[in-house]
Amino acid sequence: MDPISSTILSEWVWQTPGAYFGVPISNFFGWFLVVFIFFLFFALFFSKFDRVNPQRAVMLASKPFWIEAAVMYGLVGLGNILNLLSINNDITQSMALITIFTMIFMAIISFILKLC
Repeated sequence: MDPISSTILSEWVWQTPGAYFGVPISNFFGWFLVVFIFFLFFALFFSKFDRVNPQRAVMLASKPFWIEAAVMYGLVGLGNILNLLSINNDITQSMALITIFTMIFMAIISFILKLC
């Protein structure tokens, strides 16, 4: 998202561009920190206040519930690959290739593991 938004669409400009199509490494550390803090508070909240009743625990353990997450993750990754139809350049090709070996690969592995 960041390489296309900052270079092709010119939605923002980095003052000190980085090696990954102009995206600095600090951007990735920043996103990691934001997501970590969000999930930390989320986990702390649910560890204190969440009470799962037995009927809901059965649903959470069911395979179709988790297959949906793997399918949705794969569909989000498919969006990066479909960008090649509208914008075909070095950045979209590289992002599509990275998506195939990260997001799509993990979605397929998750889907297969949940079917077993």
